[in-house]
Amino acid sequence: MLEDKDWQIEAGATESEIAGLIAASAHPLPADYLSYLNFSNGGEGPLSIDPQWLVLDNTALVAHFLREGTFAEFFPGLVVIGSNGAGEAIAFDFRQGVAKGVVCFDMTNIDSTESIRHLAASFTELMSLVTSRGA
Repeated sequence: MLEDKDWQIEAGATESEIAGLIAASAHPLPADYLSYLNFSNGGEGPLSIDPQWLVLDNTALVAHFLREGTFAEFFPGLVVIGSNGAGEAIAFDFRQGVAKGVVCFDMTNIDSTESIRHLAASFTELMSLVTSRGA
């Protein structure tokens, strides 16, 4: 998935860490995302589209946000998995009850009609937008 991409790979998550994340989520997390976590528990690199940079949080931080309800009050139905490192969160969109792709939103603007933007139809598609070395 990330061969020849400018991506900082982290050590893969343990089965216990992934199980903790799954237990913390009220929504079934996409299989391609969970598979990625086995490979790299977080990571970061440039994107070919806005917001230009992707920082994927590790399982412990994503689970913490879910357990604490960090984004639930103002951004219900969004499961935050990372950010752009500068004020925009990256999340799975469960606002219709099932996963409807990956979105980003301005964490300082609670008006979801202004703030939330569609990025990709799936986690795999999002990762395909990571830029290649030398691009």
